[in-house]
Amino acid sequence: MEKESHDEFRQLLQEELDRRISKNPRYSLRAFAAALQVDSSLLSKILNNKRAISLSMAEHLIGRLNLPPGKAAQLTASHRPEQPVIQHFESGIYFGEGLCTKSESGPFPYDLWLTIEESGRITRLQKLKDGTVISDSEWQIVYPTHGSSFHFVDKDGVVIGNGMVGDDHYIRYSFHYSDPAFEGLTFFIEEDIIREGESLHRKGRMFKPGSGRETLQEWRETLSRV
Repeated sequence: MEKESHDEFRQLLQEELDRRISKNPRYSLRAFAAALQVDSSLLSKILNNKRAISLSMAEHLIGRLNLPPGKAAQLTASHRPEQPVIQHFESGIYFGEGLCTKSESGPFPYDLWLTIEESGRITRLQKLKDGTVISDSEWQIVYPTHGSSFHFVDKDGVVIGNGMVGDDHYIRYSFHYSDPAFEGLTFFIEEDIIREGESLHRKGRMFKPGSGRETLQEWRETLSRV
């Protein structure tokens, strides 16, 4: 990274560490390094301006800090080759079926409607076969940097997830989602999307906070453009 970007990023890291310590005086540099998934000695050198921050390290830290899209783009844009931003999600209305293969209540099928607007806004409506709504959510896709990275932003403008497009036919992303159907309980969700012609094949995993793998839910979905 260039010196100006490095200094700005170092200041951002120091401010975040200070903020966490102000909330918990026992919070340490070692705990901060563990949260960022970096070596504590390396983080110490970065904060003391004894180690430069590479672009790959910056992108790793951005992912761990869950920075807003605009800030992430600001910190990395000058180090990326100029490329056109590609809208990897094709707009349209999709309909299909899903099957949750592991859950507390056993496997269950559901219907799914997915509307993707030209703006990148997605509306998702998920119902059981009897019409009961089990998931009703919406978010916006934001491409803050050149290339294939993107963010999901909820209706309040809060970044709820990050993803990377492998190519035009494969996408992987993950995010935290508070589902009103489950009294606002927050889940960690990871999904893959594979596009084949007019169809989207999706598979995902959902982890409930504070629970072991026995409560892990997995699902698969197939949707076709209406």
